[in-house]
Amino acid sequence: MRIIASAPGKLMLMGEHAVLHGHYALVCAINRRIEIIAETTDEDVLEIDSDLGSYSNSLETVKVEAPFEFILQAVHDLLPDCGIKLKIKADFDSQVGFGSSAAISAAIVAILHQIKYNAVDPHRVFTDAHKIIQEVQGKGSGADLAASIFGGIIKYRMDPSEICPIDAGFPLAAYYTGSKEKTMDVVNMVEKNRQEDPETYAQYFQSIDSFIADAETALIKGDQDALSMALIGNQLLMDEMKLSNDKINDLIESVSNDPGVSAVKISGSGLGDCIISCGLPENEHASQIKDLYIESQGLMIK
Repeated sequence: MRIIASAPGKLMLMGEHAVLHGHYALVCAINRRIEIIAETTDEDVLEIDSDLGSYSNSLETVKVEAPFEFILQAVHDLLPDCGIKLKIKADFDSQVGFGSSAAISAAIVAILHQIKYNAVDPHRVFTDAHKIIQEVQGKGSGADLAASIFGGIIKYRMDPSEICPIDAGFPLAAYYTGSKEKTMDVVNMVEKNRQEDPETYAQYFQSIDSFIADAETALIKGDQDALSMALIGNQLLMDEMKLSNDKINDLIESVSNDPGVSAVKISGSGLGDCIISCGLPENEHASQIKDLYIESQGLMIK
């Protein structure tokens, strides 16, 4: 049996870090995908072929290890009754901050569900894939996973769980900062600071919820000015949480001065990865990731 599953990458729009503490986030899928082509076999084998290297082992002796830890954890948790040969293709580099771990987790879980249950339910895929990500990383809000599975713009809350599609869009551009910090390192830094000053961080997170409510209303109304104000407000809080640096601030200033841009914000945990702009730049920016837009289609399987 041959199964092909693909899932898009994501960009965090608002709510980074707060989403780990019961607050909302806005996240969107983008037109960059990870595809897994699976061939089932009667042999007791798991084979993986990708640009990151290759892997081969018996299903019974799968050990979770980099660089295929999300696939291996999924196979461990959802052990199929047949061998699998996987070919992985990616439209984006894992270093850019587009949520490669979520996209690949969504795709492999969909394949394993198809093999085991002969059915793929997006909500069940989300539950299993979120568990796998948390097993591998120790933490993970699931916001990027929601975008990869459901597509478009999602208003998301981890606890209590809410996945709310927003039928809207806006002109979006992304710019690579040229560096990447490990997400969990930044998460742990913020958590340490939050524990040292819980009152201030509670105020930060409540303010982010308010900005997200404003952004949701603006998206539904198609009010780009109001959306921009909400994005700018969230960025100011990220700056207060020490999630920027001189290099990122210089890039934000450069993009902000572009006449086509109405707001600029860090996307993701911070201290690296991408910044995003509301509005498309009129000038050339060497760091801009070209031809990027919000992708309405999430997880696909055939």
